[in-house]
Amino acid sequence: MILNFFGNGSGFTDSHNNAWFIPAPPQNMVLIDLSMLNLGKLLKMEPWKYEKTYLYVTHMHDDHTSGIGLFIQYMWYCHGREITIVAPAGLLDDIRTNLAGRDVVDGYSCMDSDKLAHSACWGGQSIPTVHTPGLDGKCFGYMFRIDGRVVVYSGDTAVLGPYLPYLRKADEFYLDISAGYGKVHLLLTDEVLDKLIKLSEHVSVYLMHIDDMTAVADIIKNTGIRIASVADM
Repeated sequence: MILNFFGNGSGFTDSHNNAWFIPAPPQNMVLIDLSMLNLGKLLKMEPWKYEKTYLYVTHMHDDHTSGIGLFIQYMWYCHGREITIVAPAGLLDDIRTNLAGRDVVDGYSCMDSDKLAHSACWGGQSIPTVHTPGLDGKCFGYMFRIDGRVVVYSGDTAVLGPYLPYLRKADEFYLDISAGYGKVHLLLTDEVLDKLIKLSEHVSVYLMHIDDMTAVADIIKNTGIRIASVADM
């Protein structure tokens, strides 16, 4: 796996789905979402040692953003380090409003992900997707180029289609999946399973944001599909 995961479970589990990677050369840390549940794990990694920390946001649900404000404050007040929040322009407006409402006014800057994608060595192009009706137009996946390899990260999604064009040259695909409730997450039906098996013939498919690990593991048994593993913290 190219990405590292603090957790790989859905919002109703105790393993919230947040990830990170360290691009080469290793002076920067790149985070994808941050739940309060994973803040302690992140601080054990001493993120203040890195020259810069970039935090990509997929959408505004609590299991993806609840730890961001406190992380910014800790890094700023305890280590004098600024966090760069990265997302498409429209989502950045919501992030600023959310942080201001919690009195987080110092210690961070914002950058449009699609502008950064042209200058950052790891890219980070946004991929609009469909998640909940209340966040229509405000949910995104990302495509990264990490040390010469292409990674597609779905974020939370109820559909597979937006990612397919990016998978033609991808090395790894990390996909939100649900064994049970589905609805605003991609349900692992027989049809979806067949599509993922075909995809796994040319790209490594890792499932994440899982509601029922046992059920998903049973469904993908004897296929080339895997569950995204959680880093040993």
